[in-house]
Amino acid sequence: MQALEPGVYWATVLRQIVPVDMRKQLHQIPGQEILTSDGIAVKLSAALEYTISDPIQMMGGSNNFHGLVYSQAQAAIRVAVADLSLESLLASREAIAARLVALLSDQLLQLGAELNAARLPDIMLPSDIRRAFAQTMAAQKEGLAALERARAETASLRALANAARLMQDHPGLLQLRALQAMEAARGNTTLELKMIEPKEPAASSNPQP
Repeated sequence: MQALEPGVYWATVLRQIVPVDMRKQLHQIPGQEILTSDGIAVKLSAALEYTISDPIQMMGGSNNFHGLVYSQAQAAIRVAVADLSLESLLASREAIAARLVALLSDQLLQLGAELNAARLPDIMLPSDIRRAFAQTMAAQKEGLAALERARAETASLRALANAARLMQDHPGLLQLRALQAMEAARGNTTLELKMIEPKEPAASSNPQP
């Protein structure tokens, strides 16, 4: 067995030619069920990008290259996530992908391929876990909305208290506000104003000598 240089060749009775694609290839690993460390069953799918680095090793190393890559990838995925909880699994996709590369690189190299990258495109959760996550997210959003409403109400009450304090200290502001209301109503409302004379300060009972 030998590798031929690029070119045109003719197969004969004594010579069989098997073309090998040396370009980057994508190998999909369908979703498989895996149990996390906290006992939750999830389905993970993976995608491997590799190139054939040694076609002779690829052809002579096994009689089913793609099947062997598939089985090795399945085993590596289980090892990569076996000690992770569901929360850690969802938060560390890139770390798991890097772990897959570390686990599979040497194995694929022995088969004549170089692993370029690995990805976890899908993490499928059980329906009850998805509902629990959705309820948790909805509760968090409702809590944030309630907090914002409480802050807005507090700010509004603070503004009203400040306005009431100003009008108490300065009665003329109330009359000015009434005039603004009349201007906004543009004659559609009758407003009766009562002008209050400011009280004069009481005379001291102990006049100064």
